[in-house]
Amino acid sequence: MFKIIKLLTLLLTSFIFGQYDDAIFIDPSIDPPKKIETALKVPVNLHITSKDEKIYIDFSEVDSLVSYEVARQFENMIDSSSYGTFAGSPIIIDKENDDEIFFLKIRASKGARKGPFTELLGASYASNRSKILIVNGNDRIVGTNNTFNYILQHGIAVFDNGYDFDSASNEAIINGWINLSDYNIVVWMLGEEGVSTSSFSEREQYLVRKYLISGGKIFVSGSEIGYDLVQKGTNSDKKFFREILKSRYITDAVGGRKGVYRIKSSDNSIIAGINFNYDDGSGNTYDVDWPDGVIPIGNANRLAIFSGLSPSIYGGAGIYYKGLFKDGIMPGAIVYMTIGFESIYPGYTRNDIMGRVLNYFDAKTIAPEISQKTLDASYQKGIGITGFYNNHEDKSITIEFYSNEYEPYCFLTIQDNKNNEIFKMRIYELPVKKQRFRWTGFTKYGKKAPSGVYSASIVQGKKSVTRKFKLIN
Repeated sequence: MFKIIKLLTLLLTSFIFGQYDDAIFIDPSIDPPKKIETALKVPVNLHITSKDEKIYIDFSEVDSLVSYEVARQFENMIDSSSYGTFAGSPIIIDKENDDEIFFLKIRASKGARKGPFTELLGASYASNRSKILIVNGNDRIVGTNNTFNYILQHGIAVFDNGYDFDSASNEAIINGWINLSDYNIVVWMLGEEGVSTSSFSEREQYLVRKYLISGGKIFVSGSEIGYDLVQKGTNSDKKFFREILKSRYITDAVGGRKGVYRIKSSDNSIIAGINFNYDDGSGNTYDVDWPDGVIPIGNANRLAIFSGLSPSIYGGAGIYYKGLFKDGIMPGAIVYMTIGFESIYPGYTRNDIMGRVLNYFDAKTIAPEISQKTLDASYQKGIGITGFYNNHEDKSITIEFYSNEYEPYCFLTIQDNKNNEIFKMRIYELPVKKQRFRWTGFTKYGKKAPSGVYSASIVQGKKSVTRKFKLIN
């Protein structure tokens, strides 16, 4: 009995003073700790496509008990809205009124809990257009400013040049959710993707190689690809750089880090006459402070050079190539630019460059349900110049024209008042009623043309159309 009383006394004492040896007693005045909820995961394998006036958002679901919120970003890069929440993948959105282009992102939602948004992707839908796939491979977040919305610059430029587009994360490509071979042209955006997150993984290299040797056409842009694949890469990476990107890596950070922020197109390049700036960190993207310098190899051609720097010493700003790749079964094509396309400014310059690239690729994909006869009936026949538009911001001239014959080759030329040819470019037939070309006033010799009266001509074989216009500097 004495032992029991002693034990009760000890327990009572421990209750009063809050502890007994290793035992811990809870103070009822303190709230118990709250249960920590695990963070909701980000949906992966995101890809967005359009068909039959509907937008399809497909992805890997993170949990069977969550819903998914869809947010839309508008083309002005400022306004946004929400479509609400949906049960799971795929999410289908009806095309609204005259809307033709959609930029969307999603996140998991469970009650009041919200997960992080995915990258922004998009799709467009307009009648009688060829379809292009845009792939976002830019996952880097350390040492860069990645807003994960650079699809805006790419998608707008593609759409404004008369094409529709679908888009996909590179993970969706790697994991087989969407096939490159379903598209005649692919635009692959890499930004500053480099060593830490891999510009082209082994699997991506395999898929891109397979696509190109089978006749695909791809526009790749990114400032760290050479540094990743060659300077820090394996023998297999270097082989891919040579055989597929058709380039020899010269240097990282052309002209030194932050050394140059202007590019000049090479003579006779597919972007001849377009000289442009790219972001130094003061724009809407990121500081392109380490651009690669490369030179073309084999039958590839130099795309552009860094202003004021010799390409033989520092390398140029990209290459373009059309023909058979190693082990190829059909001719393919590539344009590789050593800065991220999204970093180019202003917007009309990006659009001009994208237009030149797409013209070079010369896509003629026509939806099966649209007959060639029906498509031809909606076009103006032959060749013609329909107008000139002054761009007061940079004193350039936009020439609007049409060319709807496949053969022979068609050219746009510009002559001065003495009838000397000062600019010439090839025109490619595209499934659009009209094309536009913005002439910045630079001649084929790289000099700025003076103010005055000039003539623009569309020449195809023995046929030609000429109209005069005035350039004001």
